[in-house]
Amino acid sequence: MNDDEAKLILQCARPGGQDDHDAAIREAMEQLSANAGAMENATAQRTLDAVIGQRLRDLEPPADLRRKILAGARLSRPRPWYLLPAWLAAAAAIAVAATLALKFWPAGQAPLFAAISLSDFRTATTQLLNEGPSLEKMGNMDVVREHIAGHSRIKSVPVPENLCHCPGGAIGCAIFKISGQEVPLICFNAGRQGTVHLFTLDASALKDHPGGPIYSPVNGWHTLAWTSGNKLLLLAGSEQQSSSSDLQNLVVARH
Repeated sequence: MNDDEAKLILQCARPGGQDDHDAAIREAMEQLSANAGAMENATAQRTLDAVIGQRLRDLEPPADLRRKILAGARLSRPRPWYLLPAWLAAAAAIAVAATLALKFWPAGQAPLFAAISLSDFRTATTQLLNEGPSLEKMGNMDVVREHIAGHSRIKSVPVPENLCHCPGGAIGCAIFKISGQEVPLICFNAGRQGTVHLFTLDASALKDHPGGPIYSPVNGWHTLAWTSGNKLLLLAGSEQQSSSSDLQNLVVARH
């Protein structure tokens, strides 16, 4: 099995992990394990499939759709397989669900699809920091979480424990739009490392996902990006006050 064959097999896997026990799926994942880019793309595809699947499950086609399809299918002459009732029903259900999803999606909460690369996200967030973002001043994480939940479609941010225990705690937050997606920002007073900044993005909006914490210096900032559940987190600290190891220490769990 080569990488292309492995990618094709993983595209057939259900996003909830129900097929992970299958021998072909396991072999495909092992084949791509040495290719970080391919694994990130496979993870991104699975995340997107899960989001679309959940949205479709939340919708119901019109009650009389089956009756109308079957009534229209009662023709005397033979038809191609793609016009048989079962296929018509499936195609109609998908078409109706997609139309309703776009029509009735809550205002300001458009469906998320891959919209930005990790590299572009790093650039956009660090440029924003260089411009000096306006923050809502807050004194603790409870107030920060309440503010984000009330003003963003991202209702919760998986903040690493070490960040919550920064010497000066959470000092403020804000919510921005980057490539059309809401991006909460939480700022922490990290003592000698200065102020560090945690950005959060729905992972389904990202074209490529980091498999683990990935460090990169950008625009005068040390940045560390990783995924937690269905969220992409990016931590940034000034190159003048912090180092890559400082960011790592703020992210790793306490034991």
